[in-house]
Amino acid sequence: MRRVTRTAAVLAAVAVLAPLTVAGPRAAAGPQVVAAPAGDGASRLVPLALTRVVDTRTGLGVAAPGRLRSDASVVLTLAGRAGIPDNGASAVVLNVTMTDTSAAGYVTLWPHGVERPLVSNVNATTADATVANLAVVALGADGRLDLYALQATHVVVDVAGYFMPAPAAVAGGRFRPLTPARLLDTRTGIGAPARRPSPAPLECRPVADVV
Repeated sequence: MRRVTRTAAVLAAVAVLAPLTVAGPRAAAGPQVVAAPAGDGASRLVPLALTRVVDTRTGLGVAAPGRLRSDASVVLTLAGRAGIPDNGASAVVLNVTMTDTSAAGYVTLWPHGVERPLVSNVNATTADATVANLAVVALGADGRLDLYALQATHVVVDVAGYFMPAPAAVAGGRFRPLTPARLLDTRTGIGAPARRPSPAPLECRPVADVV
């Protein structure tokens, strides 16, 4: 696995936009990963003015207005839009919102051209909910992302920045991504005992193969 080095400056810049929390669907009892893009992967953050690129309520960024269907995915083109370059961007910083949800569910974004990972970016716990979260998502080789919805929902996506390859040290530090892996899931016993956390401290343990 690749290591994260000197990320503090980059993550500080990103974290001010929204909470960096990710929950997900039920996982098997072990780390679930998806193949990462080839190459070193170290990048630098290029911030952008927050710009809307997808709004299923109006049809922005999708084929037609309307909620995403249950258990379905759509392809989103981001390269060349909202200040993201046509070529060279390795990942994007997004604020992703679920709204007018049909039921409890989640959405997942991932690079186009690879298998969907067993993680989620935004989770709704009820119908008629509106909930948002920050997501840093690698772009596919063609500059596109896939967006999956477990239950029918409207989705709004705003771009806050993108990452460009940084082959040498830069003033703001370098960000080196890892493949998505679940570190803690008390439902299945990943990283901690398989039980609901009580008021007592929860003892976590290392997960094999995650550095």
